[in-house]
Amino acid sequence: MAEPPAGTAASLPKAAPPKPAPRRPGRLRRRPGEAEALAPALLIIDLLRSALADAPARGQVHPDAATDAGVELLSIMHGGFARDFATADGQRVI
Repeated sequence: MAEPPAGTAASLPKAAPPKPAPRRPGRLRRRPGEAEALAPALLIIDLLRSALADAPARGQVHPDAATDAGVELLSIMHGGFARDFATADGQRVI
């Protein structure tokens, strides 16, 4: 393949993709009452994490499920089931 003519856009080196801005620790401010508001959600995550930690030993799930990605997936599914149940007007959806 022939080289592009010098001085053209095609002859310039490819630019690297932009790097994300560095995170600055301490920049997030907590609102009053935020810890209390998040407590139920954090409790659910802790319950899911402990259930997934024990499940591979019982042969219920693959050991890879007891990871942060597994907890995230189970949390998403849990939220979807709760949403479906809440919008089903009390009818069984599963």
